[in-house]
Amino acid sequence: MPRAHRTRAAAGLQATAQELGELPSQDPRRPLRVADFMLRAWHFGGKTEAGLLDAAMAQLLVAEQRGLTAAQLPQKGFEALDGRADYAQWRERVGKVQPPGK
Repeated sequence: MPRAHRTRAAAGLQATAQELGELPSQDPRRPLRVADFMLRAWHFGGKTEAGLLDAAMAQLLVAEQRGLTAAQLPQKGFEALDGRADYAQWRERVGKVQPPGK
């Protein structure tokens, strides 16, 4: 994909993430999806905008606060955050959360 198309795709993904993030919802999967869009925007944008990684991590923290459980985590999609200490700590905390009634 040519760079100009990737840049437009990244901008569109980032705009979608911001719009989705503004919707009223307490569902912990919503910020998880916003983080996914932020990471896709980072990827399509050439993996240069560190602010998108920070924004994705902030959304993952919101998901945790809203009660995200390990069962709700996708198997892949957050590899861009693998080298971050805060992400490793987050994965450990969320991995210990059990669904209600368990």
